[in-house]
Amino acid sequence: MTEKKGDGDATAKNNSSNKVWKRPVKRSFTGAAAANAAAAAVRSRSSQKSSRSSLTLAPKASNAINSQNPTPASLEIVPDEALGNILGRISDGRMLARCAGVCRRWRRVCRQVPVLKLVLRKMQAWQAEGVISAALLERKGLRDFEVRFVCPRKYASEGVRESRVFGCLWRLSSSIETLALICPNTVYFKLWTWLAKFPRLLSLKIHCGRIEENPLNNCLNQLRRCEFSRTIIAEPMLEDLVKFSPVLEELVVVGCDPIESLALESSSLRYLNLVATEEYPMKSLELLTLGLKDLYICHVEELQVNGYELVHLGIYSACQPRISSLHHLLSLEMDGKGWALESIEHIVCAAQVVRHLVIKASISETRPLRIEHYLSPMFCLQAVILESNLLECFCRGFAEIPFDGDEPVFALKKVAVKLSEETRDCTGLLKALVSYCPDLQILVVDTTELELGNLSELQQLKDQEQSPQRRVLLYSDPKDQRLVKEIAEILAADSKKV
Repeated sequence: MTEKKGDGDATAKNNSSNKVWKRPVKRSFTGAAAANAAAAAVRSRSSQKSSRSSLTLAPKASNAINSQNPTPASLEIVPDEALGNILGRISDGRMLARCAGVCRRWRRVCRQVPVLKLVLRKMQAWQAEGVISAALLERKGLRDFEVRFVCPRKYASEGVRESRVFGCLWRLSSSIETLALICPNTVYFKLWTWLAKFPRLLSLKIHCGRIEENPLNNCLNQLRRCEFSRTIIAEPMLEDLVKFSPVLEELVVVGCDPIESLALESSSLRYLNLVATEEYPMKSLELLTLGLKDLYICHVEELQVNGYELVHLGIYSACQPRISSLHHLLSLEMDGKGWALESIEHIVCAAQVVRHLVIKASISETRPLRIEHYLSPMFCLQAVILESNLLECFCRGFAEIPFDGDEPVFALKKVAVKLSEETRDCTGLLKALVSYCPDLQILVVDTTELELGNLSELQQLKDQEQSPQRRVLLYSDPKDQRLVKEIAEILAADSKKV
């Protein structure tokens, strides 16, 4: 029995060793069998996806409702006008170039955006030129163009070349209306020759550059606004610019050194903002502009103007004015140190119809003055702000001859004064002023420069004069931002600021 079992095991092993493994043969389908096999494969894959999705959370009811009427969340449904408005707000030139390469539609919309503002940072001048040329390539219908180049410190002496900028802009010259070039150290050798090719140019802004060419005759027939800031430009260029621009209405010149004297003649100029520097002040300014309405100057030593049409006048440094008439002036503001009292009297006496008067000018020599002599000719005056030592002159004049009861009635509605150690005893003047202003609504007293022990009389004045029709505010804490904001809103007048 044992021998038979051994023989049987040996024969089984021999039979298993004799078996040969065969590779499975792939079934080939043809016709309908192939189609059925493909459909079975698709059904098996869909069953696997459904089993996986069953493990996830159930969708919300809103998604089930939206699934009935699907709306694809894509920018393809956004109209071209709205997409152009979005892409037009991109100020990075590199980012705008990348957006143009997204698809054909975005490239077409980027070409048709009417406003282009480029802010170029952390690159050299030659790299900025390449970005500008790439942004303007194949563009159509550009209306407003602004480029702001911020050069690194180690390449501060380099500037964008004029020929590369205008070489890319000349194709769009027929549609450009606003042009702003804020490119430091850029020299404009043929600026006016290039601008003569822009027939629809309305606004021009040059910042941190140097202009070498004089304006051409009748080269800027449509220019209405021009601004130069920290730009080297000679006096004859500005004079010719105003002269050869028949419809120029606004001119802004800020920090353009050195300009010693300037004489402007224009019949279309309405707004002039001229700010020189303290190191290089302008010696004289002569204006032959009959239609000028808004004038703001700073660091101008001598001013000569016919102010018949002036509505707003702001002088922010000591000046010797020669103003013939101010018959339509509504807002007057004077600031700065070293003023002569005669200069202030000359301007104030000429402004008889002024409504908003701000005097922050510091007088070199003080003397007693009568406040009624200043306010009586201004029969339309409604708001007065005094933050200078001129209030000291009024206090001394009131101390010598107080009001006797026969003084005229003032039409003031808002009065704000800033007290100092020299004017801390002005409580009597304020009481008399309030008594002669029956329409007074707001009285603001700034006492930030006074000690707390000197506020008792002013607190009594507040308690006496406070009423539902009249507010008295004592401003003693400069950290009280709520009161500061409230006072600023109260004293806000319909006058333009620089």
